[in-house]
Amino acid sequence: MNRLLNEIHLTSPENIQYKNGVAISHQYLGNSYNATGDQENAHIHYLEYNRLSKEIHLTSPENIEYKNGLAISHAILGTFYKNQNDIENTLRNFQTGRSLFFTLYQRTEGKIIEFTYYFALCTWDLTRIVKYLLQQNLYPPEHQESIKSGVKIMRKEGYEALLPFLTAGLLQENQKWLVEELGDESWYEF
Repeated sequence: MNRLLNEIHLTSPENIQYKNGVAISHQYLGNSYNATGDQENAHIHYLEYNRLSKEIHLTSPENIEYKNGLAISHAILGTFYKNQNDIENTLRNFQTGRSLFFTLYQRTEGKIIEFTYYFALCTWDLTRIVKYLLQQNLYPPEHQESIKSGVKIMRKEGYEALLPFLTAGLLQENQKWLVEELGDESWYEF
């Protein structure tokens, strides 16, 4: 399928829909390789998905669909790098994904569950990694309190974004755990 989409895209490279189809096919190929344990090919396809998503987003930065695709590509790369124990790339991709999802959350006034949930999920992933780095004393001591404060603010934002969906009964069962995790005050005891 990817070869066919690439050929179609090459016949009309200015067609963003074709390019978007190629980008999405790279995501699915990356997922398939990742599921079979072929990390090298998964990485190649996730990077290509991210590269194409950036190009597509640049053609129309206000387009919500394209911004969402770029945000997803960063979240996927963040998860991939987390599983590879590559902290630097994990942080960078989760920060970028969180920022993009936050923009989507704001632009849609928090009315789209998908954007809100992934904003909260990237927040959860990012703050867990920062907590680990704090516990390992990998930040300068003079910055640790302000970093802890920033983490708390971020988690509160994620929690407060999801809470209306939980209260309205709109979250799926497999999404409710995130509200509980982000709202857990005992998490800050580090």
